[in-house]
Amino acid sequence: MRSKQFFVRFSLLVLVIVAVLAGCSDQPLGPLGPAGEGPEAESEHITGPIAVRSDSLYDWYYKESVNADYTTLSETIAGAVGGEVKGVVSGYADTFRVAVPAGAFASSKEIRIDVPTSRVPVFHLLPGTAFSDTVTVTLDIKLWLDEGTLVHGGEYEIFYMNEATSTLDVLDPRAIFTADSTDTAVSFKTLHFSRWVLEGKTI
Repeated sequence: MRSKQFFVRFSLLVLVIVAVLAGCSDQPLGPLGPAGEGPEAESEHITGPIAVRSDSLYDWYYKESVNADYTTLSETIAGAVGGEVKGVVSGYADTFRVAVPAGAFASSKEIRIDVPTSRVPVFHLLPGTAFSDTVTVTLDIKLWLDEGTLVHGGEYEIFYMNEATSTLDVLDPRAIFTADSTDTAVSFKTLHFSRWVLEGKTI
C-alpha cells in the first residue's frame, strides 16, 4: 500500500516538473537584443534597448514594422546599366544607398528603400525580388543610437525577415557590425530584397 502511494506521489511530481518546463519554453527563438528593461511590444512608441519578448522576434518585428512611420527613397534603374539609389532622411546622419551593378536584373525596376523613422529598426527594400549579381546596401543607424534602441559599442547583426519560414535569418557572409556613434553607416551585400532588421548579434 505504501509503495502504491509513493508511486502515485512520484508520478504527480514528474507531471508537475514537466508542466513547469513546458511553461518555460515560450522564450523567442533567434537573436536576442542587449539585456535591459525593454518596453513591451504593445507600447505606443518603442524606445530603449531591445529585450526578450513574449512572442517570437519575427512576429514582433513584423507587427511593429507594419505600424511604423517610413520615409521612402526610390529611383528607377535600368538593369543592363545599373545605378544607385541614395538619399538622406531626417534623424539620421549618413546617406542611405543601394548600389546596383550592371546586369543585376533584366529590365528597368523602381528600386526603393523604406527608412523607418519610428518604432523599430526594420528597413524595407523593394521590390521583393532576387538578383543575378550582388547589390550593396548602406544603412545608417544614428536614429536608433539616439533613441537607445542600439547601444554604442554593442555588437549587432543585420538579419533578413524570411517570410516563408517566419524567421530572422543571417546573411552569408554574415553582416556583423559594432554600433559607433561617430561612424554610423553600416553596409552589407545581398542577392535579394526583403525586410531587414538590426538586432543583437547571434553567437
